[in-house]
Amino acid sequence: MPQVPSHGVEASILVDGKPLEEYKVEIDGNKAKCYVESTSGKQFQIIYQPITAALTGDYDLRVKFVLDGTGMDSVIGSKHKRDVSKGRRVTQSSRQPYLFSNLSLSDEDNACSSEKVIKHLGCIQIKLYRVIKKRYIPYPSTRHQAERENNVFNENSKKARLSHQTCLGKTVPTKSVQRCVEYDAVDKRHWFEFQFFYRSRVLLELEGIIPPTVAHAVEELQEVAPIHQVKGTDFMDVDVKREVKREKKKRPLGKVQGEPIDLDDDEPPVKRVKKEKTIIVID
Repeated sequence: MPQVPSHGVEASILVDGKPLEEYKVEIDGNKAKCYVESTSGKQFQIIYQPITAALTGDYDLRVKFVLDGTGMDSVIGSKHKRDVSKGRRVTQSSRQPYLFSNLSLSDEDNACSSEKVIKHLGCIQIKLYRVIKKRYIPYPSTRHQAERENNVFNENSKKARLSHQTCLGKTVPTKSVQRCVEYDAVDKRHWFEFQFFYRSRVLLELEGIIPPTVAHAVEELQEVAPIHQVKGTDFMDVDVKREVKREKKKRPLGKVQGEPIDLDDDEPPVKRVKKEKTIIVID
């Protein structure tokens, strides 16, 4: 995401250690949004990066990560360094990594019915809150949670046209240990928000957000003017002189020779009849 000088912050989604390319970037007031390409099966990380020179004031930032309308994790970091969220914390030293996956659809009663989740399906949100850190407190036992199951959506939902969703992988140990911090909030609502709308490459092309690739462009042309490989007859231009020579070579030798074929004449060829000589004897 481009830098937001008015608030001194930026954010991005990382896949394989590299930030995803961002399309159709818009910044309006305290909100920035863009589109990114998602690939099913890929793990991703969320990066928040402060612009140190632009951040002033006696406060720190609380960063909340929301995937498809569901809060995953939140951290209180320094306004002088970036924060990385690699997954949802399960315990003080373990997490479930973030993943892109194919959309899970069902016509059963177990489909997600939360309006908030359905409304924000296909969106990764990063919400920033200004806070004042007070002190460290013991890590609460209630923070330890079981693995969260991934959502399943009704196949008749309008959002069913989306091909991907976010999900959580199996719990893995972490190198860092999380601590609990007590704070006072400066703002009643979030101070700034990033929105990343993720879509498959095909959907990004269909919605006109990115230009089609060469392969997809060829497929579209074939759909418009398909090539049918079937037998048939049609017409073609030929060199008359070459065609005449080829026909002469094909004909068998005989006493009676036909005229050369005129390819532009619909009349049948006229045969030339050999004339016999007449001998007159004078007494």
